[in-house]
Amino acid sequence: MRFELNLVSSKEENFSVCYELNNHSFANKWYKSFQSQELNDLRPGRDIFNNFNISKEQLSQKIARLQELIDFLNTFVSPKITDHFNPEKPKESVNKLHVHFPEHERSESRKDRILALSEYNDLIHYLESYYGQEECRKKWGIELAHLALCFKSSPRYNIKDEEWNLFSKSQFFGEVVSHYPHVGRHPLEIFWANDRNVPNNQILSQYEIAADSLFHFGSTLRSTEEELSKFDTQFKNFYHEFGEDRWPIKINDPRIALGSVQVARLVNDFNAKPEVQKQYREMLQNSTLKGIKHFRS
Repeated sequence: MRFELNLVSSKEENFSVCYELNNHSFANKWYKSFQSQELNDLRPGRDIFNNFNISKEQLSQKIARLQELIDFLNTFVSPKITDHFNPEKPKESVNKLHVHFPEHERSESRKDRILALSEYNDLIHYLESYYGQEECRKKWGIELAHLALCFKSSPRYNIKDEEWNLFSKSQFFGEVVSHYPHVGRHPLEIFWANDRNVPNNQILSQYEIAADSLFHFGSTLRSTEEELSKFDTQFKNFYHEFGEDRWPIKINDPRIALGSVQVARLVNDFNAKPEVQKQYREMLQNSTLKGIKHFRS
């Protein structure tokens, strides 16, 4: 089964990116949900292009929009959000701000407020990702560019026992992975954010499959046994230091769902050479997603 993303470049040129669906039950469930969605089902206000180069002006606009949302949320949330985003301490800022989304999203029923909470959460993750990219690029020359397609609502399917072993901590250029669809923070997200103050009731591993997806156009990461072993050691140390009693699922239980599940691969250029990866990122820079086309094999 194949599908393609149809885009328009910044030069107003049409182009497509084609994918092949992986052959396993998890991918089939993801695709069933993904295929049911249209572009107008995407969450409003969310920038789907993450970690592509943006101007300082664009970044300032996103930070200002986040403050506007905080001001609006403070007209009805209690207690009020007293934290603000500080570009000098981005990781600390997003960890503090993230707490308020699960706290209020679960109890809110008004549509305008739910939409504002959703945009608030999306902007927090956008800024978290942006500053994480800046750090990775400066320290290791790593690119984390991806398209994030997250929908307002899509069919969900439970993860079966035989599917837990599909979760992987590797990340490949040209892959599509099922995105975390829950309200909360999964264990690897907590590790990457070094968020030691996340409330225990917000720690939640992935247990459902939805249409939400990440299309990776960044560097291939943790693809060798040596890299995975080093990463496993780092996570295990964090897991124990964090407090074993705080985790709802233990480290040796596959339901902890560390990483993500690959559901599709870029046709021809999966895990391409760095120069090809760069060409894709340049092509996608400032482009616009116009449609998704599905093909029967």
